[in-house]
Amino acid sequence: MRKNSAQLGKIAPSDITPYHKYLSRRALLAGGIGLAAAQTIGRFGGNAFGGAAIGQSAPATLAYTRNAAMSVTDTPNSYMDITTYNNYYEFGTDKSDPAENAQKFRTQPWNVTVGGEAEVTGTSGRFFADGASLDAGLSGTTLRFLAAVALLVKGTVVLDGEEALRRRPMAPLLEALRAAGAVVSSEEGRPPLRITGHGLGGGLLRVDASASSQFATALLLVGPYADDDLVLEVAGLKEPGYVRLTVDAMRRWGACVTEEAPDRFKVSAEARYLARAESVEHDASAAAHLFALALATGGAVTVTNAFETAQPDGRLLEVLAAMGASFVRGPAGTTVERLGELTGLEVDLGAMPDQLPTLAALGALARGDTVIRGTAIARGHESDRIHAVATELRRLGARVEEAPDGLSIHGGAPLHGGRVETYRDHRIAMAFTAIGAAVPGVEIADPGCVAKTYPGFFNDVLCLGVGLR
Repeated sequence: MRKNSAQLGKIAPSDITPYHKYLSRRALLAGGIGLAAAQTIGRFGGNAFGGAAIGQSAPATLAYTRNAAMSVTDTPNSYMDITTYNNYYEFGTDKSDPAENAQKFRTQPWNVTVGGEAEVTGTSGRFFADGASLDAGLSGTTLRFLAAVALLVKGTVVLDGEEALRRRPMAPLLEALRAAGAVVSSEEGRPPLRITGHGLGGGLLRVDASASSQFATALLLVGPYADDDLVLEVAGLKEPGYVRLTVDAMRRWGACVTEEAPDRFKVSAEARYLARAESVEHDASAAAHLFALALATGGAVTVTNAFETAQPDGRLLEVLAAMGASFVRGPAGTTVERLGELTGLEVDLGAMPDQLPTLAALGALARGDTVIRGTAIARGHESDRIHAVATELRRLGARVEEAPDGLSIHGGAPLHGGRVETYRDHRIAMAFTAIGAAVPGVEIADPGCVAKTYPGFFNDVLCLGVGLR
C-alpha cells in the first residue's frame, strides 16, 4: 500500500455510494419472500463488490495528520455481505457462490443479480430447503433473519457461521421460534442451529428483544406469511428506532402493520409483499466514521449522499455538535466541521449503541471527561465492545474506566502509537482510524475486517489524504 502525504487533501466526488444495512436487508428479504416471478430492484451504487482496501492480516499504519481540511464524497459501499436469503458474502473472501446457495432455499427460481443494482425474483413465501446448510459468516443480522424465514420452510435448515458469530446471543429468538411451532436444536442457544419449520400459524407471539432489536425485526418480516394475523409483543426493546425502520419498510412493500400498543405489533396475513423498486439510502452508522475523521483532525467532511434520515445513528450529528463540531444538511449532502477544541460530554447512546467505539475514540482526543452510558447491549455485538474499546484505548495511553453499560474516558492524557487489536470487529477498526489520523504510529490490526460493512473504507481514507502504509 502506498505511503501517502500526511496532509489531508481535497478530493472530487466519486462513484462510491453507500446503502444502509438494515434497510437493504429488509428490502432484499421482502423481495425474496414476496410476489413470485416479480422483480425487486434496489439501487445500491457502484463498486458494490470491490475487495477490501487492505488485506485481511496485514496491519495498517496511519500517518500523522493535523488540522487538515477534508472534503469527502459519498459514504460507504457497505453491507453488501447480506443477500439475506443466501450465504453470507464477505468481500474478497467469499465463502461460496451466492447464486449457488440461493438455490438451497427456494421452491422456484430465486434469481439474484448484484452490482450497481440488486434484482431479486421472489417465491411468494413458499420455500423448500430440506437439509440446506447456510453459512452466515460473521453476520448476526443474516443469521437472525434467516432463522425466522426458516419458519416458512418445508423442511430443515441448518444455520451456522464463524466462531465469533457463534458467541452472539440467539436464545430469545429461538424460544420465540419454538413457540411458533418450529423444532429447534442448538448449542446452548447458539449456532449451529437446526430449524425445522411447519409454517407460521399466527396469533400471539412474544419475544425478548433486550439483547437485540433484530429478534423483533426478524419475526415481523415474516409476519405477512402467517396463516392468520400475527400479534407480536416485544419485551425489553432498547433500540426501538430500528424496529420503526422495519415497520416502515414493510409498509412500503405492501404489508399492513399496526402498533396496537407500545411494543405490540399486529401484522395482517391478508397483505403480503409486492414487488417494487427500492432505493436504499446512505448508511448513517458507517458515515459516522468519516465524520469522526473531521473532528479528529480539525477539518471538515462532506458526505454527498447523506441526507435527513430516520436511522437512529443519524442523530450522532447532534452529539458531535455538542463536542465542538457544526453540521449542515443541504442538497450537496451533509458537512461536518470541527470548530475548535474537542470537549468531552456525557451521553446516553442506548438508541445507537453502534456508536460507542466512535464516541470513545473521539473522547480520548477531547479535553475533559466523556461518559458513555446505555450501551450494555454492545457487549454482545461482534466483540464485547465495551471491554475491547477500553483495552485498546489504554494501549494507546488513554485513561479509561469500564462500566457495565459504558465507558468513562478521561481526556487530556497524551496518546501514543501502538498496535490496535480489532477483534475482527469492523467498527473498532474504523473508530480507531480517527485516532490514527491524529496520533503518529497507530497500527490497525486485521484491517480487512471492515469488509463486513464498508469494504472501501481505507480506500476512502487514503483519498482523504490520510497516510497508510
